[in-house]
Amino acid sequence: MSLRLHSVAGASRRRFVACGVAAVAVSAGLAVLSSPAAAFPLDGAPSRASLATASALAPAPHVSIASGRVVSGSLSFEVSASEPASSVAISTGGERPVRTIELSDETTWSVVVDSIDLPYGPLWLTVRTRDASGTSAPCRVRLYNVGTVADIPVSGRRVLVDKRAMRAYHVLNRRVLRSWPVATGMPSAPTPKGLFRLGAPQPSGGPWGVLRRPLQRRSGSRWVRTSYYIHGTNEPWSIGMMASHGCVRMFNSHVREFARTVPTGVLVRIR
Repeated sequence: MSLRLHSVAGASRRRFVACGVAAVAVSAGLAVLSSPAAAFPLDGAPSRASLATASALAPAPHVSIASGRVVSGSLSFEVSASEPASSVAISTGGERPVRTIELSDETTWSVVVDSIDLPYGPLWLTVRTRDASGTSAPCRVRLYNVGTVADIPVSGRRVLVDKRAMRAYHVLNRRVLRSWPVATGMPSAPTPKGLFRLGAPQPSGGPWGVLRRPLQRRSGSRWVRTSYYIHGTNEPWSIGMMASHGCVRMFNSHVREFARTVPTGVLVRIR
């Protein structure tokens, strides 16, 4: 990891997430985006108790990446603050920092952090500053390391079923609106990889759970039905495992939410 120091004025062209302000929205389960008046449910928001504790500390720093973003295996971003600090501590999961950057004691500063490695799957990027009086409130940014973003459109809606993470992500403009744990096909009947189109919800029962949604695959200029579905289950203990005959299983409560929030016709990438 390399870093560069800049004045805040020099970094003014970048868009920063003001964590001291964004924390109020996160406590209500919302992710603040860069576009005006844009907010949507954030998967895995911090608890109200943790935010209340943070409010008694020094102001959180700012970072140049928005919550909810899908990312690849490493990340570069910028940190800034208007308060003097002697160091910046960065963690990518637990409370223990994975990097600590020493600073000169300046009143305005920013740091560019290059190529910090991220754990796979959903994670919290947490940034704090430190000085002689203690540690600041944390700036927490929810990210989703999906390995590669090349097959996720910059604009538009997509469902990503990530068999490695055992999760399904509802993505809009490369930001996750919601994610759910899933079960996928057992080794003898693996869930197929590729691009599919999502069909309309169908009431069901038994091993299908409360409902199912067919997956269609392109054949020439047409989308044709397959034998695979995203559906609920009557075996909730199987979620998180390779347990199906090739379909994608969800908890029944989650597949109901999936049916309400993901429109018919959305493309589904399974990998």
